[in-house]
Amino acid sequence: GVVYEVTLQCVPAHRLLEHTFTLTQEEVEARHSELIKRHKHVRYHWIPYTEDVVVTTCDNYTLWNRLGFGLSKNALSEAERLEPLRDLLLESGAKTLQDLQGLSFADLRTMLLEEKALDVEHIKKVNRAEAEFWRRSEGNRIGYSDEILQFDCGGQQWVLEMAIPAGTVKQPSHEDIQYMKRLLRAIEERQVPAPAPIEQRWTASSSAALSPASSALPKSIYSWIGIIMYLPLDDLKARAEVTQRFKGYASLMRSVLNPFLQAQEHWAKIELPENEAEKQEMISRIRARYPVARIKALRNQFDPNNILGNDLLDTLFL
Repeated sequence: GVVYEVTLQCVPAHRLLEHTFTLTQEEVEARHSELIKRHKHVRYHWIPYTEDVVVTTCDNYTLWNRLGFGLSKNALSEAERLEPLRDLLLESGAKTLQDLQGLSFADLRTMLLEEKALDVEHIKKVNRAEAEFWRRSEGNRIGYSDEILQFDCGGQQWVLEMAIPAGTVKQPSHEDIQYMKRLLRAIEERQVPAPAPIEQRWTASSSAALSPASSALPKSIYSWIGIIMYLPLDDLKARAEVTQRFKGYASLMRSVLNPFLQAQEHWAKIELPENEAEKQEMISRIRARYPVARIKALRNQFDPNNILGNDLLDTLFL
């Protein structure tokens, strides 16, 4: 369709106190309810082929914090924190320490993944190095919300994100955590070259009928879980191979869904599967979730010639 008017509801600019630390998968499962209830924003970065989960919480930066309370400072230098990634890059002898000077965490990880993007054993090493980087990076950061709530993914990538009902803040369902455990187990069983992170975050539900987080229950929350594969910048053959492998990874992500979860793909990241059975599963799931009859009626009223249609939406809704 065509958007001709937008009303934005804004909040005053405000600063947040971010706390980053690592837990094991077992610890995350045990503390999940506490973390969701206690903090304004929560994000997990699950690292495949390890037991590590990077936890990031964000809360309002208060006068109490300004006085120095509730803060923890990381004593390690940036060079010390980046050492696991640099050491892994130096192992092959293709790079010197001078070549790596000034490169950020995201830059170093991109270089590592470009070396052998689909080599499972190499990906495991990179993921372990990333886990160690985050263990060395535990501590606080203070900044405005638009700065703190973003994340530098680094490089070009394929991404698929699913929205999953997760109960309420007072009573998290843990269905999203169980889903993550199934996904990680399937990745290991099928030896998928899955780089870190698998990102998991939470939002309130939406009253918008076509939102993947649509709910008639205003207190419900949704978990957004995203998988990723990074694309080599200059190697066209490798990019095509990563693209094809990511389609299989996306199929795996859908295959471990509980059919009663009402999980849905993020609209901006949805791709029709090539496999006919998978395509029909997606169509059935989406038509069961969204008001298809109402969509068709509105389309017939405002766009009877389907000028604004496209192959994806026509397949899903017509």
